[in-house]
Amino acid sequence: VDDPGSLGTSTSQDGIDISLNAARSSVTFDWGDGTSSVCTQMLERPAGTDPLMASPACGHAYLKAGDFTITATAAWNVGWQALGQQGQVDLSSSATYELPIREFVTVVIG
Repeated sequence: VDDPGSLGTSTSQDGIDISLNAARSSVTFDWGDGTSSVCTQMLERPAGTDPLMASPACGHAYLKAGDFTITATAAWNVGWQALGQQGQVDLSSSATYELPIREFVTVVIG
């Protein structure tokens, strides 16, 4: 989801009221270079921010050029209520992204 806040919904079917509330607790990133990070807070990077500035919440710097496969696994806590009962279920979902990292070398002549 774009918004890392909690999500909730409810429905009624055949006289049974069901409600769900899901909150993302963390995202684990496997950066594809042998390192990983567990992030519990993520903020959108403001437009115009220096791209060389470190992320204030959760980021990664590659030390060499290459083609890397990033895997993000989000952990969710889902609470439910139905028929006077309630419970908690922990779920996760994963996705991958291929990221080419390149290095630029400049030569100043003058």
